[in-house]
Amino acid sequence: MGWIFSFKKSCTLITTIHNHFLSDIGFTHSKIITRISFILWIKAISRYNARVCISNTMRKYYLRKAKGLYFDVIYNFKNTIINTNNLNFENLKWINSQKDNGNINLIYIGSFSERKNINFLIDAVTKYKNLSLILCGRGGDRFEELKKLILLNGVRDRINLAGEVDEIGDLIKASHFLVLPSHAEGLPMVVLEAASMGRPSLMSNISVHRELASMNLGEVFNRRNIDDFYATITTAMDRYSLPPNSDISLLNIFNNNFRGEIGFSKYLMAVGYK
Repeated sequence: MGWIFSFKKSCTLITTIHNHFLSDIGFTHSKIITRISFILWIKAISRYNARVCISNTMRKYYLRKAKGLYFDVIYNFKNTIINTNNLNFENLKWINSQKDNGNINLIYIGSFSERKNINFLIDAVTKYKNLSLILCGRGGDRFEELKKLILLNGVRDRINLAGEVDEIGDLIKASHFLVLPSHAEGLPMVVLEAASMGRPSLMSNISVHRELASMNLGEVFNRRNIDDFYATITTAMDRYSLPPNSDISLLNIFNNNFRGEIGFSKYLMAVGYK
């Protein structure tokens, strides 16, 4: 559709790119289909007035893959800080009970696809008896698979397979850390949501997560090494404020970089408005 609109002189076209096309699309499609789609997509966006990547990591990727095209960088942003309304009383009660038992509670928010590497977290909770985990998101076919794995590993008392949750603010704020063990990401909004609650993130050591960690939004760990994961938790426990306190440094980073008005003003600049 954008390619068609590009022939209309009165249109100013801008697109935001949310993934690393070849690697991300390649998770679910053949190499041939992925490559053909990429070539057609590059031809289409080459006619746009502005192309925006959501991280510097992504911009470097496209400067290599789409030579001759220019890409701006505008981080994801949120219009408002999350409101907490105690909409998930039972889940919140579960998190607090885990903390009362002396456990470090982790919260995962996202899809349950293979790309998200959730099995890693289940293995970590299985190995380290002072970890607990609440899994929030769309399960699809994997929901029952994860449920069986949790039962098989004997960690049903420390892993809450919550599924889809309407309001996550209270759950993030109550947990020690947001955790993302993903094999691939664009720039996860949930990390910004956690920062807006004053909560740090534990992230797999993929390139975009390293970029977010360099902005002091959390720590990265080797997504294939459970021992490294626990060492990262220990480091983060020393570095950040723990619940019920919010980490002031994270709130400041969010307010200075990821508020809606900041992001929107950058889009206006990208298309030539001042």
